[in-house]
Amino acid sequence: LHMMANRRENAKIAVFGCIPELRVTAFVDGFTPLLSNVRRSITLLKQCSLAYTSKDGYLRVLSPIRHYMQSYHRISNDLCSCLIAIYHALLNCEFADFGARLAYAKDCLQPELANIPAVLRLSLTRGDTDEIEATLDAIVHFSRLSQIMYIYDVSLLSEAIAYACEHHLTRKEA
Repeated sequence: LHMMANRRENAKIAVFGCIPELRVTAFVDGFTPLLSNVRRSITLLKQCSLAYTSKDGYLRVLSPIRHYMQSYHRISNDLCSCLIAIYHALLNCEFADFGARLAYAKDCLQPELANIPAVLRLSLTRGDTDEIEATLDAIVHFSRLSQIMYIYDVSLLSEAIAYACEHHLTRKEA
């Protein structure tokens, strides 16, 4: 656990801890400008048996490590905003054609089905007013795109509605 004493490594592990199923290539591309030596950190986590690569190619940080990081070493605001922006961009799409919408859902969303709700919930719990409208929009887009694949995450939609009611958001904001 020597590496957990290092602030830079803590920042990386905190980000890894927010994402249940990490697609390494996409993650490295999205975070390289903010985090140096991401691949080295991933290798180190695996060597310390704190993470593993699953058969389907995802990096998975062990659950106790994820929970520990979420409890004691929260992700920084800058990194959290970057993570949320990546998922907002993934979900911020409109398609007039059903075939294009279905192809996008299968190609881009299906590999991220475990991560999208986790990141959107993280955004809701942060309560950052600058990104909450985009998060609520992303949840609506996710709900619509998920229906195409016959996936219904009613709990996420319910949490978004409860958040909007609790914070007295107007119809335009919600």
